[in-house]
Amino acid sequence: MVLGENSSSFKTLQLKRTQQEQNIQDKIFTVYQHNLKELVKVLDYLTSVNIKHYRISSDMFPLADHPEFQTYWNTFCSKDYFWLEARKAVADYLALGGRLSTHPDQFCIISSAKDDVNDKGILNLEYHAKMFDMLHIPQSYFCPINIHVSNGKLEHVAAENTIRNLPRLSASVLSRLVFETEDKSYWTYQRLSEYFPNIPITLDYHHRLINNLGESEQEAHNQCVKSWRGIVPLFHYSEGKNDRLDRAHSDFINSLPVCATGVDIEIEAKQKNLAVLKYMELSK
Repeated sequence: MVLGENSSSFKTLQLKRTQQEQNIQDKIFTVYQHNLKELVKVLDYLTSVNIKHYRISSDMFPLADHPEFQTYWNTFCSKDYFWLEARKAVADYLALGGRLSTHPDQFCIISSAKDDVNDKGILNLEYHAKMFDMLHIPQSYFCPINIHVSNGKLEHVAAENTIRNLPRLSASVLSRLVFETEDKSYWTYQRLSEYFPNIPITLDYHHRLINNLGESEQEAHNQCVKSWRGIVPLFHYSEGKNDRLDRAHSDFINSLPVCATGVDIEIEAKQKNLAVLKYMELSK
């Protein structure tokens, strides 16, 4: 998140350095408390500039899903007073029409043929869901946890593995889990809806432009909207850095798809909130 004059600085933890700390819990708790305060600052800033969506980083609580540090994460979660200020900021942001989401990184998958990879993916998803629960973010697709299905393998292998692992997820995860269309794999919206008819589809307009089955953008939009079953969808939009089919994101955007009505749009541009503010100014 780029905040310009309203600078924000989330802290992280390095695995080896943290392992060598004399008081690991104090170190972890200090970083976690700092990041919660930064979240409050970010939400206050977004409210002040009328930006109504924020993607909470997967690294909000670094190492929380690492087996060696899970005890510290669970202990931190048990201290209710750590969370009070951030919960109020979240509640205020949502009450003013804001929306929150998160997007685990590319290594968080449940489609692998390797059980240990899926185990790590499930652990990571449960961490994200617990983070949302601790912040009192609703268990709803309105505040989604967005991941990709692709595992680089044949589609039926990925589909079978994902279907096998979905029942292992808690209700807290499943009530928020959405799958995103991809830019260079089998997983177009048609195939996501075929294999996973009960899971909402995040239409990434740029991904669809690069990787599609010949349908129109309007058709893809309409079908993905239906998958959200009455909840306002949260879709993604970006533009290519050098040309329209460039997978790399540009710093800013020039326009939104004509069909992007009745949905919320998350702009994926390198300049983040500055790109949103610039587009808002151009659209006046």
